[in-house]
Amino acid sequence: MDPTVRGFLAVFAGIATGVLFINVGQTFSPYQPPAGAGFDNLTAYTDWLKTLPDVAFGILLAIYLTACLAGGFVTGWIAPPISFPPAFATGFVLLLYSVATVLAFPNPVWMSVSTCIGCVAMALLGGWLGRKVKG
Repeated sequence: MDPTVRGFLAVFAGIATGVLFINVGQTFSPYQPPAGAGFDNLTAYTDWLKTLPDVAFGILLAIYLTACLAGGFVTGWIAPPISFPPAFATGFVLLLYSVATVLAFPNPVWMSVSTCIGCVAMALLGGWLGRKVKG
């Protein structure tokens, strides 16, 4: 397979893995919105978010960083050896996904900063691990 095509497929697979991890993590998080507070009622959802403890945002941050690590790992495992790490592209797209969520709703400042710094770093670490496992 052409290395460029394989690189794009690796990034796509990594992004899909990361989004899957984020969705599963949020689904099974111990902090779930009450009935009636969802994306169809943003006022109630925003009010609920304002009552959450910092631990809830820490769990969300852990979900984002784990998703970036897993997505980067899949990308690094599939991608051909090229000079530009495809896991960076995976991390950047997952960063945009995370930042869109963080900016859309009220979050602590440390959550926003940690998400911005951690997503790409964890994806690059995952890409490195994926390449190491692949051999």
